[in-house]
Amino acid sequence: MSKIGDVYEITKDVKGTYYVQLVCVDLPNMNSDVVVVTQKNPLENDIRLKDLLFYTHTIVGLGAREGLWKKIGNKQPSIKISKLAFKNYRDEVVGEAEVAAGLKPEIPFPNWYVWTPADDDFHEVPKDEGFSMKIEEGGIRPPDDIIYRINNGKSGFRQPYEEEYALRIRDKKGLKIGALLRDTVGEFANFMKRFLPKKKVAEPEFVYDQAVIITISFGGPEQFGTTEDRERVYHLEDAMEEVLPDMAGVDGHEFGEGAAIMYVYGPSADDIFAKVEPILKKSAYDKIDITLQYGLAEDPDTVSREFTL
Repeated sequence: MSKIGDVYEITKDVKGTYYVQLVCVDLPNMNSDVVVVTQKNPLENDIRLKDLLFYTHTIVGLGAREGLWKKIGNKQPSIKISKLAFKNYRDEVVGEAEVAAGLKPEIPFPNWYVWTPADDDFHEVPKDEGFSMKIEEGGIRPPDDIIYRINNGKSGFRQPYEEEYALRIRDKKGLKIGALLRDTVGEFANFMKRFLPKKKVAEPEFVYDQAVIITISFGGPEQFGTTEDRERVYHLEDAMEEVLPDMAGVDGHEFGEGAAIMYVYGPSADDIFAKVEPILKKSAYDKIDITLQYGLAEDPDTVSREFTL
């Protein structure tokens, strides 16, 4: 029987070694297992959000029984489960069924419900608001989908709404689809602050008013880059943190599709970039794509400026 904190090693059908840790049971979402996936051994390291390749719901015991991963120990999870945000979509068909059953949604269908495993219940979000939140889809994935995602940089269970939103934003802003559909908690934290003012949410150490999005292509065959690639990204983030202006901060990164994307938020994208530009230019990378985002990602009036260092 699996327990909170159990750490499993994945070496079969993947290149390299990966680790899965069971960090909590998600009570709002059918008591499902929530796992984090990383290439750092949780038994030897305190895993932070920046160390995650991704997180998701699955059935840990089934994965062990199928031989997809092997238990190697147990350690109290170091990740804060309030940082692991999820969303699920309810279309018109599901909405009509729930209304027929006597449920009265706060927001008309179609809509989203969003949550973290630390919450007591779900929170409803309008359709367009949910589209713009770059957080994990909350379905319970079969264990072999974790192997698929490690190898391919995305889940094998892509939903129709993901295609719709990706095409919509790509046409509008020219951004990469992958950058919009992978997980980050920045927009979820901002959503909680703006739309749920009565709910007690810890204030972030920085604000999400504007953003600098940094994309580095590794150029190799590895979906998540090599260990050396990822270590360089970690060092870059640490160096940027040392020079950022007040109320600005690095809010995580994404690995996938042979690239790393780093998100830096604060009151002014221009001020942030002025501080981090010298560090980026001194890095080992000859080509770094920059997006200066002047506003919230979900705001239709937000403008962006893109260029390459």
